[in-house]
Amino acid sequence: MRRGVRTVLGVAVWAAVLAALPAVSAEKVQPFTGMTIPGDTFDLADHLGKVPILVDFGSIYCSSCVQSIPKLVNLQNQYGAEKLRVVGVNLDTYNVARVRRFYGQFKDILSFPVVLDLQLKISRAFGITTLPTYVLIDRNGEIVQTVVGYNEERWRELEETVRRVVEEGATADQVGAVVENVVLLTPDNFTKTYQDSISVVGLTGGRKGPFVLRLNGGSEREAKNYGKMFWVRTPLSLGSNYIEIRYPETGGGEGNLAIVLFREPVMGEGIQSPFPEFQFHTPDHEDRCRKCHQMEPEGGGEVTVITTFCLRC
Repeated sequence: MRRGVRTVLGVAVWAAVLAALPAVSAEKVQPFTGMTIPGDTFDLADHLGKVPILVDFGSIYCSSCVQSIPKLVNLQNQYGAEKLRVVGVNLDTYNVARVRRFYGQFKDILSFPVVLDLQLKISRAFGITTLPTYVLIDRNGEIVQTVVGYNEERWRELEETVRRVVEEGATADQVGAVVENVVLLTPDNFTKTYQDSISVVGLTGGRKGPFVLRLNGGSEREAKNYGKMFWVRTPLSLGSNYIEIRYPETGGGEGNLAIVLFREPVMGEGIQSPFPEFQFHTPDHEDRCRKCHQMEPEGGGEVTVITTFCLRC
């Protein structure tokens, strides 16, 4: 392990970060099908290559995802289905009945389909790692822009890009892709664990913080900020855990990133999820990592807590 030690500026770390980001270049989109909230079948192929499409990946437990629903409705109503197709993709794999009840309150205004991604096949095909994520597709069926996270400024920028694509016919080659540069490195999104607590680590993207973790919309913990990275440990509830990281943006407003981690009982009975097991930063793995890394660093300067080995050992 000692040969691989790097600071958070190391090449190995940035390779891991880039691998975690969704595709944002002029990439052809593969169509998907799925069941909508009312139980109808939706096929993206019916619209792909014919009209610009805005795909919204979210969760009912994500406050910023919920906050953007009326804005998505307004955007769809503004242009109409002939000029723009908004498609919601819901990533809640647990308690689908609750998801349906939640969207029931929007049934009179919801002007776009919401597809249930129960096996996470759609989100994985798009490389979604954080909620909310908005993927804008041009008339050629190519990804124009991927926007990760939500705040008012970022939404205004997305609206302007949508306007350019819809009204001016702008394509992926003409619009610069945007990815939020505050990055959650670990844990992996949409995974499960048997642990009762985990470490949450990310890159600050030059933000000064504070970075505050909110668990399931309730209890909050402030992360330790080491300049280029932040770290916080959080307990987990049995079942689905919605982990939000909130932080102030440099130009004002609030940034927000989120992941979902599922905690199962040790015997795996009673509640189960289709998520792969998250195996990094288990107590056993941490014991080995401590030979080379400070798992709970206490001071400034160069930090070696995050390396390819630490994330993948």
